[in-house]
Amino acid sequence: MLVTALGGGYGPGTPREGWDHSTPYLERVLADIWQAELTVIKRELTLAATTPGMEGLRDLAQQQHSEALVAARDAVRVLAGG
Repeated sequence: MLVTALGGGYGPGTPREGWDHSTPYLERVLADIWQAELTVIKRELTLAATTPGMEGLRDLAQQQHSEALVAARDAVRVLAGG
């Protein structure tokens, strides 16, 4: 399992789309090279709650936080076999 947290937003349609260089690199190494079965849980906008200028993204950041928690719990249940 790979869990990543990013302060900004780098997903499709954002001004900095494609600027997340760490997650694709880790996916490449873990899944492609090491052949690991990989579940990726990615949360963006972690700095929205405290960074001036990101106030308009706080609702989206909270939504992503909630979705990441659900994804993490689901992944742990699968790993635990139940």
